[in-house]
Amino acid sequence: MFYSLASSATVLPRQSNITLTSFYYAGTACSAGTVSRSMNRDGSTITFGFDLFETHYGPGYPPAERYKNCIVYFRLSYPLGSKFEIVGTTYHGQARLDAGWNATIQSTYLISIPGTGNGSTVTRARTTSELIGAYTTTDTIPAGSKIASSCDWEEAQVQITTRVKLSTSSASVSGSLDNESPFSLGFQQLHLGWSVCEDQISKRR
Repeated sequence: MFYSLASSATVLPRQSNITLTSFYYAGTACSAGTVSRSMNRDGSTITFGFDLFETHYGPGYPPAERYKNCIVYFRLSYPLGSKFEIVGTTYHGQARLDAGWNATIQSTYLISIPGTGNGSTVTRARTTSELIGAYTTTDTIPAGSKIASSCDWEEAQVQITTRVKLSTSSASVSGSLDNESPFSLGFQQLHLGWSVCEDQISKRR
């Protein structure tokens, strides 16, 4: 799924005037040096690449290996008079889920004003089962649940907490004997929708 900016390039930001700074991350699935990030030309998609976001189950793996998480933090600076909202996420990875096993991907998004502690959050989750091979799944946030940056600031802090959890309802399912991950997350694409702040435009007139 592709998200694009509305027309009005003189007010809406472009990659040349959007700055992604203060990028860091932590979690059981993202040790130092294992997460990359990039932003497309119009600032509508930020892609995070994960080298080691893998879950496991089966003999030799403790229960904790069925649950992994990564918390990504960054700041976006952009021209006053515009704002963004989080409209969805696309996940890409590899799966080898045997019958009886499920994988749930859950992301919690937080947009806040740096230094104030004021912000808004939304949590979304998707569950899949009996999946083999490469997968791509997009979760679009409904209009009534979207969260947005403030029109009164030129900067916002974003935190994304992504969790993957393996679960089964069958006590007889033992899992794989080899080291291949039954469910991994390779890339996460955060989709942003940019718009003009009408109140800021009115102030300039």
